[in-house]
Amino acid sequence: MKISVFEAKNTQEAMERVRSELGFDAVILNIKKTKPTGFFSFFRRSSIEITAGLSEFKEIEKPEEPEKSEFEKRQEFLGDELTFAMKEITISEQQSKIDELKKNIKELKTIREEVRKYNSPTVRKYYDELTTKGVLPEVAEAILNEIDLVSDINEVGSSVIGEIVYQSIVSILRGCRAAQTERKILAFVGPTGVGKTTTIAKIAGDSMLNQGKKIGLITSDTYRIAAVEQLKHYGEILGVDVSIAHNESDMADFTADLIRKSDLVLIDTAGRSHKNVENVDELNKMLYAVPENERIVYLVLSLTTKYEDLLSIIDTYSQITDFEIIFTKWDETSQSGTILNIADKIGKPISYICDGQNVPQDISVLSEEKIARALLGLL
Repeated sequence: MKISVFEAKNTQEAMERVRSELGFDAVILNIKKTKPTGFFSFFRRSSIEITAGLSEFKEIEKPEEPEKSEFEKRQEFLGDELTFAMKEITISEQQSKIDELKKNIKELKTIREEVRKYNSPTVRKYYDELTTKGVLPEVAEAILNEIDLVSDINEVGSSVIGEIVYQSIVSILRGCRAAQTERKILAFVGPTGVGKTTTIAKIAGDSMLNQGKKIGLITSDTYRIAAVEQLKHYGEILGVDVSIAHNESDMADFTADLIRKSDLVLIDTAGRSHKNVENVDELNKMLYAVPENERIVYLVLSLTTKYEDLLSIIDTYSQITDFEIIFTKWDETSQSGTILNIADKIGKPISYICDGQNVPQDISVLSEEKIARALLGLL
């Protein structure tokens, strides 16, 4: 038997060296924790020493065993590590090792479930495509569950499977498509930096240039001079004055005046943190000054925002008012699956998608077909 000694700073590293040099047929003969010696031992950490051997002979009569799969090898390796993690190691090191092993075992179970569930290469391809685009695994699985209705996947062409997936996505999005309700007042809310003012300019420009409407502009974003100046700049281009509301009384007066003079009134609000109670209360007062039966409130959200944060923002604004969603910065993210996640999990109406800075053209009504094609890599 060929015997070797492997030393490393921890059991996992030592075991990996054993597997790397001797393979999975190695026999573990001994494992121990060594303490540093010498003058500078105080500054050195203890290490793990594993003695392992590899038999150079095989039994003649022993039948050749089939090679183990990567799954089986990894499963066996984790079992060895679990055994040796309990030997001559401190409690803190044990706990750290156990936590790491739990994580690896959980990943192993996930791999096993995915292999079992998606043994069809075609189905697996669609799962990977969706999750790569940011679709949540559970949403992707729900979509692919439709394929379970097919009696024999291997007998069905990939184009048929693709059509099933495509129609499932379209169905989810169609359930959240906003009705094109005619209201005279459009109020825009949302966090700072999501593109509210630019979105207002796009809708204002389209309403004037393409629909011939007379519009009015109000802003209550008095906290940022740049925001007021930006809207004023758009107003000058369109030939429209911008009214600045410093409080709810101003908002009520300007709204009542512009409703009489205009076909459409657009209101920009301050982008403030949704976690600040005072900010939320102030916004609520501003919206209360606008006739509810005349308005639509749009919550403007950036697709570059993390999904968990989007859920928190939506939850906060849901406590203030009803709203429809406008997604911005579609052109700045590869995670367009966020749209599908929100549609599936929240169910709020989605009105527009913005995909650039050009005014007024880079905005469009939600297209279920376009989003589905993008998620399937067909754009």
